[in-house]
Amino acid sequence: MTHSEATPGALAVRMSVSDRTVRRMAEAYEEVYGRLPRNQRGHRLFPAEAVARLEDGLPLLRAHPGASLEQVLTAQRDGHPMQPTARPAADLAPVLEELHALRSEVAELRALLLTLASGARPALGAPDSPAADLIAPIPAAAVKSTRRRSLQPNHAELLERMRAGSTVVEQGSRRLEVRPDGGTDRVDPRTLDALVRYGMVKRDPDGVYRTTDTPLLMP
Repeated sequence: MTHSEATPGALAVRMSVSDRTVRRMAEAYEEVYGRLPRNQRGHRLFPAEAVARLEDGLPLLRAHPGASLEQVLTAQRDGHPMQPTARPAADLAPVLEELHALRSEVAELRALLLTLASGARPALGAPDSPAADLIAPIPAAAVKSTRRRSLQPNHAELLERMRAGSTVVEQGSRRLEVRPDGGTDRVDPRTLDALVRYGMVKRDPDGVYRTTDTPLLMP
């Protein structure tokens, strides 16, 4: 090793990145520029030229989301400017739509919580105020729809079976679903714990799980 060659640790400090990032950078560099020199132990060394190329390439990588370091270094090697790779606005439409739906669902659940806790519509402002609209009672059909959308499929399926007559019991570390016909199935404890956490299932002192009448309130 010469004084002009940096070790991986020294490069990580110099560029303010992790050791893992340095390894990834070294692999990308060798894909484009060829094998880096090694020390007597077989560890990579970074000549001054490699350090300069990586220092120039890292800001380009951060400025071009979606590009790989190999692409950045190849463009650097060939003298081609990096083209903008900004994500098209059309690609964000489904994400924004889902975000809007989630926000609406959270507002519905908050309104449901307040309505159930008070037993009546609280007087928090004029009838046409935003606060009053937020806590307006929700029709039963809307509550049922919200509940179904909020539960994951495996959670909803177990809940429906329990409401139809199945009971879940503890047997040591296992959870067994006892169906009305007498058959049994194992239940994933994580699914059951989620329903307990949501307040839709409760555990009796004897280790039997039963459904409650509490509506779903996501954490």
